[in-house]
Amino acid sequence: MLSYLPASGQFPYVKCAHLYLHDTQDFKSTVGAEEYEKFTTQSNFNIQRILKFWSGLSSGTTLEQSLMKKHENFGGLTYSRGVSDSSLARKTQGMIALQHIYDEIENFCGVDLISSDQHLGISDSEIQRDNDNYRKMMDWFNHYIPFP
Repeated sequence: MLSYLPASGQFPYVKCAHLYLHDTQDFKSTVGAEEYEKFTTQSNFNIQRILKFWSGLSSGTTLEQSLMKKHENFGGLTYSRGVSDSSLARKTQGMIALQHIYDEIENFCGVDLISSDQHLGISDSEIQRDNDNYRKMMDWFNHYIPFP
């Protein structure tokens, strides 16, 4: 599967693939037996912020949604040119401090700026298709073991 990355132009991922593989092979000894068990059998690598079928996200995606989406405004980090290191540090440190305030304002107003209405009507057939795709992927990984 690694051969698809350079073909699709994902060169930064190609550069880091060997580090990822090395870290994955040493993962059990790094985190300990209890954490490894939770990670591999109980899906504790996902963060689920709401109780919906599709809402399990990786930690990186959750951090991006929680911290960055609320700061994507005109003059913010994603729209500015030539942001200096000091202003970037000041804004990112402020993000963490203001996160609780943003959440409470959303709760008070009864809005959720993270989720959208496009996934509210997920049907049983879509859930079944997702489960079928998951089983196919797991069968493939069982047949072609990526980390021998």
